[in-house]
Order: sequence, then C-alpha cells, then structure tokens
Amino acid sequence: MQASDQHAVDGRLYIAALIVVGVARKAAPDRALLLNPNSARTLQRGAWNSFYNGQYDKAVDRFRASIRASPLDPRNYNASFGIGFAFFGKECVEAAVEWLEAAMATRPSATFVHRVLASALAHLGRVEEARRAADTFLAGHPGMTVSAILETLPKNAPSYIERFAEGMRKSGIPD
Repeated sequence: MQASDQHAVDGRLYIAALIVVGVARKAAPDRALLLNPNSARTLQRGAWNSFYNGQYDKAVDRFRASIRASPLDPRNYNASFGIGFAFFGKECVEAAVEWLEAAMATRPSATFVHRVLASALAHLGRVEEARRAADTFLAGHPGMTVSAILETLPKNAPSYIERFAEGMRKSGIPD
C-alpha cells in the first residue's frame, strides 16, 4: 500500500471513530483533511459537517474542492446536492435549484434530493414544480413526512430547518 493510500485509510478511520464516539464533531473532518487534503470523500464529509454547523460558504468551498479532486467520481452528485443545500441554507434559493437539478441530472435515482428541491421551488413560488418534486420524492420514499425528515437532521442544525420544513409543507410533503 502506498503512503497516500494509507493516509486515506487513516483519515477515514479517524473520522469514523470520532463520529462514532461523538468526540470533537466539528474538528474531526478538519483533522481528517490534514491527514489527506486531496481525498474527495473526506472533503465531502467535511463539507457536510460544515453545512450542518451553519458554515455554508465553507461547505460550498469543500464540495467544490471534492469535485476538483476527483472530477469523474460517481459520487459527485452528492457534492452537487450539498452545494444546492448549502445555497438553500444561505437563502440563495435560485442557485440552490440549479445545483439540485444538476445533482438530479447526474443521478436521477437519488430521489432524496427532491425533498430539498421541492422546498426550494415552493419558496420561489413555483408551486406546480414543487408539487412534482414532492411527488417524486414521496414515490421513492413512501410514507415519509416532514417530521420524520426533520428527525434525521442534527439537533444543532441552524435556522435553515424552519424554512426547509415550511417549503416541504408548501410542496405537499405531509407533516
């Protein structure tokens, strides 16, 4: 195994261990990135951590860096989704829709993206499109509710949650 491969494994193991035991949640991705700053996967995990801590600009930067680090990575739809969600968090809803649609174009089977797309479209007043996105989401996730979605988000998640929930409700996702 090459040293760079070992660093990647060490970085993934380190971040997984810290998350499992709940230690230094904010610091874990940063530490993993010190071990391997060019790992697209670690950059994406760090970006999600930044997102859930309300650091939307940092999240966007890390998601973009993950795409640059591995431009042909089949998981780049997740980075596009993350950029869209971060723009939603920043209240740049039109940009959010563009990135969320890009994620769907890359991976149409990722129907979970439609929950954020439905909310964003509802906030833009594009109600029919929002309903279609909600219907697509619910077709892939039968019985899912706004309440159940909110339960999956970290408890320290910032103020975007209320806007997210409001948009999902407006789009037709049941409470």
